[in-house]
Amino acid sequence: MNKNTTLITAITALVVAFLVLTTACIPAGNGDLSNLTEGKETYKSLILDTAETHQHSEEQEEVETYVSKEETHQEASDHGHSHNEYVVVPEIGQTQLIVEETSSNEVEATETQSSAAAEAEIKRLQQQLEDVLSDTSIEYSWGTYDPDTALLQELLGTTVDGVYGNMTSRLHMAALAERGLNTDNVPVSPVVVEVPAVEEKPVTPTAPASCSGITCFDGYEGQYQAQVEAAAAALPAELRTAFGGVTVVNGCHPYAKVTFGRCVYGVWDSAGWDANGNHGADWSYTLWVSNRGVESGRLTDIMVHEAGHAYSYAIARRCLNPETGNTFRIDAREIFGGEEPFADGITAYYNGAGAYQNYRGTGTALSTAEIDILERMFSTC
Repeated sequence: MNKNTTLITAITALVVAFLVLTTACIPAGNGDLSNLTEGKETYKSLILDTAETHQHSEEQEEVETYVSKEETHQEASDHGHSHNEYVVVPEIGQTQLIVEETSSNEVEATETQSSAAAEAEIKRLQQQLEDVLSDTSIEYSWGTYDPDTALLQELLGTTVDGVYGNMTSRLHMAALAERGLNTDNVPVSPVVVEVPAVEEKPVTPTAPASCSGITCFDGYEGQYQAQVEAAAAALPAELRTAFGGVTVVNGCHPYAKVTFGRCVYGVWDSAGWDANGNHGADWSYTLWVSNRGVESGRLTDIMVHEAGHAYSYAIARRCLNPETGNTFRIDAREIFGGEEPFADGITAYYNGAGAYQNYRGTGTALSTAEIDILERMFSTC
């Protein structure tokens, strides 16, 4: 090899070395060789092979990195650490929806069950009322406590005191009439004896010599005469105005006993009715309280009730109500629904709603209209 040949070989080796160093400094994946010198063009094939090989390596690395990230991403998803925003939130929403639907259904089911239970209870009570109304074997008694009466009052929806009176009778009759049922076991209300005052006539004494005064009255008991007179003396001043000429008797009134088959608690007798239903006996204008009445523990209430009748007869029937032109007796009977409820109302007025009220029902409070008529009556008369 001559000198020139050796020089060319050296130069070529230097160029190749330079290109190799330059190629090694090109960024990974950069295939742009447009700035290389003409010397580089001479070895273009070698450089492109090197660059393609390097680029292939870089692309392979990028593919592997992407796959690795996807695998890592998938692995994270498999462990529940990815897509929470799209998976959990809809589940919360669905859970809420399910809960709301379940809650709504449960409420609806509860309401349905409650409604069904209420309807069943109503039907049961209605059927029980039908059975009671249809049972003609039940014997109701007027004016005394009876568990059959208490049950009937409960089913009719009125005050439950177990004492058959006017209100219970009206509701009972209405229920029977509505169903076309027999009324044979409806007790007869007490007969309020109201007759004009009988002119007193001298009567020839016929009683045995062993008695005198009230002790000769048919039905006189006398065991509690002092207590009965004391109760009369303790009456409110308005009621005592009716006691001019009234005799208080501790005894079992003869006409009432025949009528009701027992000694009733108390009786107001303005005409002197005997056991035969005739008036004019010695005991006209009398107020009676029996031993049974005293022993009931209701002496004060019984006395006020019977004194209320005395007031109605002696005072209210002669006293005009200036607002209506009627007597206070007429107006009060209209408001209270009769003479007996009127006397019960007077009892409640003085002794409170808890006082014994046979006809209105113990515990029945006075209405505004009832209080008003009583107050105007007592202040006017």
